[in-house]
Formats: sequence, structure tokens, C-alpha cells
Amino acid sequence: MIDGPRQNGNILDRARKGERLRVTDVEEVIKQLRDRERETKGKGPVARAYADDNAPVGADALRILADRARDELIPRIIGRAQKALGVLEEAENKIADGKRATAESLKVLRPHAQWLTDALEQLTQRRAAVEARIAHETFLERQPLADGPWTDAAVFLQSISSSDAITAALKGDTTPFVERGTKALRKALFR
Repeated sequence: MIDGPRQNGNILDRARKGERLRVTDVEEVIKQLRDRERETKGKGPVARAYADDNAPVGADALRILADRARDELIPRIIGRAQKALGVLEEAENKIADGKRATAESLKVLRPHAQWLTDALEQLTQRRAAVEARIAHETFLERQPLADGPWTDAAVFLQSISSSDAITAALKGDTTPFVERGTKALRKALFR
């Protein structure tokens, strides 16, 4: 991990030795190298705030904190989305075999949908534009997600994150629900 503006090491050597590098660590090294390049050109480094112990302060510290949180959250989102997709693919296989995917077997998606809805909002600071309301609200005004593969997944997940919404979605034939969810999550995960 990078501890201050002077310590950078050789990223390639560290990676070759098998060290797991965080995106924020690599970005910090890149910033340091750019600052040095600017200094050699007589432009001076970009203003960065560091305390006496070489720890970043203010906005720089907040950016590092947010970057690390992002780096930790992304793999968890992917893992949880893969679990939700696994439930849907299992239902898809039952349907393909001429069996019925029951509403009861699909209700296990709700906690995944709730968690993913919350995590995607935290990560992107954007909200899926759906009429269904999530269990809690934030004081932050969030713009809608821009079009993209995760937007369809977020809309699907938010639309089933409440018990009323998932119950309504699973009434009758579950095939359209399974198809919609499988398509949205595959598109987000594998596009």
C-alpha cells in the first residue's frame, strides 16, 4: 500500500512478485510520477494536501477513502449478482426441461435484489428509474442511471426489492420474470 507521496516502488516488479495491488495504490503511484514529470518540466507538482506524517488530508484523503471503498465493493457486487443470476439460471433450466419454476423458489432473489440495489446506488450515486420504492430512502438527490448494461440490471433488481413487487412479479407464469432477469444480469456481467 502507498503510504505517502515519496514511496512508490516499481509497480511492475511488485505485480510480478504476486503482490495484489489496489487500483488506488496504482493511481497514487501514477499521480506521483506525473508530479515528478511536471517538476522536471518546471511546472511544479499539482497541489496535493499531505500532513506532516505524509498522510493525505482533506479532499485527497476523501478520494482515497472513496476509491478504496469502491475497490472493495465492486467484487462484492459482482459476486452477489452472480448468485442472483445462478438462481435465475436454475429456474431457466427447469423451464427448459418443461418444469415450472415456482414463485417460492424465486423469492430467494429478494434479499439479493435489495442488497444489490443499495450497493449499486452507493457505488454509482445514481438511482434506477423505476416506480417501485426501495425500503429506505437517502437524503442525497440521485440522478437516474445512464443507459447501459447495469441500468437494466438495476431496474430489474429494484423492481423486485420489495416484497409486494416480487409477489406481483411472480403471480402466474414465472417464465417472463426469469427471462427478463436472466437477460439483464447476463448483459451486465458478461457484456
